[in-house]
Amino acid sequence: MTSLTNGFAALLAVAAGILSFYFFGIYSRWFSSTQKWVPSFCRMETQSCTSIVDSAYGRFLWGIPNAFWGIFAELGLAGIIVGSLFGFWSSWIPAFFALIFVAIGLWLIFGLIRLRVACPVCLTVHALNLIILILLIIG
Repeated sequence: MTSLTNGFAALLAVAAGILSFYFFGIYSRWFSSTQKWVPSFCRMETQSCTSIVDSAYGRFLWGIPNAFWGIFAELGLAGIIVGSLFGFWSSWIPAFFALIFVAIGLWLIFGLIRLRVACPVCLTVHALNLIILILLIIG
C-alpha cells in the first residue's frame, strides 16, 4: 500500500508542478489562460490571479514569482518521493518537505485572503500539497 499511495502522491506533485508552470506561463505571457489541457476548475482569470504576483505574497527569492519556484519545488518533491520508493532515503524525508510546502501554502493562502483574490490554480496547488502530505503520512 505504501508504494501505491506514495506513487499517487508523486503524481499529484507532478500535477502541482504542471499547474505552477501554467500559472508562470500565463504571468509571463507565454500562452493564454484558456489552455484546453488545464481542467476548467483550474483556469485562472488572467488579471485577478496574476495580480497577486506583484504583491508582497507573490514573490519569494530574488523577486522571482512563486510559481516559478513552484515548478521546481513540486517536481523536486515528486523526485524525492520516487527516490524514497526506491530506498534512496528514508520515507520521512518526502513528508518533511511536504509539511514545509503546506506551511508555506498556509502563508500564501493568508495572502490570498488579505488580497481578496480567489485564484483557482493557487488553491488547487495548495490543496494538492495537503493531499500529498496526508498520503505520505498515512502511506
